Amino acid sequence: MIIHKPDCILLPFVHKECLFGDINHGEMVWNDAGIMIKNKWLGLKNRYPNIDLHEYIVMPNHFHGHGIIQIVGASGQPQGIAPTVGNIIGAFKSLVTNEYIRNVKQNNWQRFNGAISKPSNRLPNMGKS
Repeated sequence: MIIHKPDCILLPFVHKECLFGDINHGEMVWNDAGIMIKNKWLGLKNRYPNIDLHEYIVMPNHFHGHGIIQIVGASGQPQGIAPTVGNIIGAFKSLVTNEYIRNVKQNNWQRFNGAISKPSNRLPNMGKS
């Protein structure tokens, strides 16, 4: 038996600074920080093999991601202890924050005055008719 637990992650930044790129002619153009966030999101699959990552978008001042945690029961192959949504969000926030701070120090990325605010894990009505 496989149980799917869908969640949507929204990570806004407190002061709404545009740290991850710009909108140019209606399209998002990521800077190095935006690319780093995208890569950290996609890398979560390596850290937590029982999650499926779906739609995501890096905007100039926030990130949206949609994923599903799969819990495999007795009839499937065991995957160990399933991570909680809090585990996954905490790891993502930590990875992004540490990498961003490292690049502020080493590559003169723009400092931000604030923090990642509390994420929303409300699942939007995506793909339902």
